[in-house]
Amino acid sequence: MISISDLTLQNPWWVYGTDISDPKLDEYNNSKFKWTPRIKNKIHLDQEGIYVIRGPRRIGKSTLLRLMIKEALDKGVDPKNIFFWSCDNVTDRKELYDILRTYLEWSDSKEHKLLFIDEVTFVEDWELAYKAIFEEFGLSNKTFIFTGSSSHDLKKGTEKLPGRKGKTGRSQIIFMPMKFSEYISLADRGLYENLVKVWSIKGEYKSNLSYPTQQLHELLLNSKKRKELVKLISSMLPFKNQLDRHLNDFFLSGGIIKPINELKANGSIQNYTYEMYIEWVLGDIAGFKLSNKTAKNLIRSLINNLSNSIGWRAICSSSGIVEEKTAMEYSDMFNSIFLINYLDKLDLNRFGPALRSNKKFYFTSSFFYMAFKAYLQNPAANYFIESKKMLDDTEIKSKLIEQVVCDHLIRLAYSTFPSDIFDPKDLLFYSGSNKEIDFVLKNQGSFAAFEVKYQNSINSGDYRELDKFKGLKYLISKNEFLENKTITIPVSIFLMLI
Repeated sequence: MISISDLTLQNPWWVYGTDISDPKLDEYNNSKFKWTPRIKNKIHLDQEGIYVIRGPRRIGKSTLLRLMIKEALDKGVDPKNIFFWSCDNVTDRKELYDILRTYLEWSDSKEHKLLFIDEVTFVEDWELAYKAIFEEFGLSNKTFIFTGSSSHDLKKGTEKLPGRKGKTGRSQIIFMPMKFSEYISLADRGLYENLVKVWSIKGEYKSNLSYPTQQLHELLLNSKKRKELVKLISSMLPFKNQLDRHLNDFFLSGGIIKPINELKANGSIQNYTYEMYIEWVLGDIAGFKLSNKTAKNLIRSLINNLSNSIGWRAICSSSGIVEEKTAMEYSDMFNSIFLINYLDKLDLNRFGPALRSNKKFYFTSSFFYMAFKAYLQNPAANYFIESKKMLDDTEIKSKLIEQVVCDHLIRLAYSTFPSDIFDPKDLLFYSGSNKEIDFVLKNQGSFAAFEVKYQNSINSGDYRELDKFKGLKYLISKNEFLENKTITIPVSIFLMLI
């Protein structure tokens, strides 16, 4: 039976008020770069309802919860109205229900409560525990913030909560590593401030500088704003060389705050840090009761076929997997824990995916790609040195550029069409017959095409497939900016607009 004294172990502010020591906050305060994720501004703790934050492990979700708790305490919220629990060791949904019920019965029901439940997807059918709490205590004067690392479990759980989301309406928030613009705001504040002036866009949030917002996104996706977009890109060109100098470090860190701080403090990233993220994936594989050997073979195949159009049969052949349904099961698992994204070919007749077509696979972060590539090649290697070698390889770097463009287009899609049932495979595709267009983004009643050509020079042949495409079209280049039927944008400037 859970007691209040048991709950106090994870809620020391009930005893010590704001005078508490927290390892997550200590690490945050001692870091050179202190990242407060932008999604924090989308969470309104004064509104009753629930938020479900989903994203990869070890990118800062737990730290985000600690920051929100600290901020609430500093604002004078009664410590007893703040509850935190990590579900790492919660046995089942009954235990989770008992934990929540014990706290709510003890606390004063008339005052607003903030309940932070970390890594809730460790608990099978967690949503049934919440449903029982909702039926017993209601949602009045309560804000629940759940985090989890399994996209499938969180989406499945949240979909079973219609009518129980409160005034927040939408409840799901996707929390991923930093975009390039976020990285620049930390790594080179002066450059970022200069770009803010160029954008001439007022900040969405009073406490932050301006950054790419829906106003900038609209320039990319609205054909009527073409002249404004071209003018804006022209005004950003003087900063291109400075932006380019940050690309390699952005790839090495993958936009993840821990590798960023190590890289900036020491000039390198420890093997331990790479292994920590590898162990996350291997641990989740075990949690799904799947084979580590099969998973590693599939990851090796996906690394070797990064950005290629490939079918399930070819994936099986290159990974030693016997049945296609096994490759699909493992790929869906990797997708659900935010390790990979994969895209379908566009079927223009269906205005959606050609489901039996080949797929294109990308890792969600260059850091994950580099960590696993180094690990699978030689577990005894220095992963950081191997990662730097990858960036010196022109072919690999070109594929990583395409990968980060894919990730940023998914961010663009989510920002433009936010939804609790968001799935990038519904909005982002590749297209073409003999030679494909890298990415096609569904944009309401039309499409926008994006071709990546990270090479020293661009020639007319590079536009061949784009010239056949009807709609907005962009070629993402290494250096060139051209305004024709297709707008050609240097990749570092393109990434800053998203």
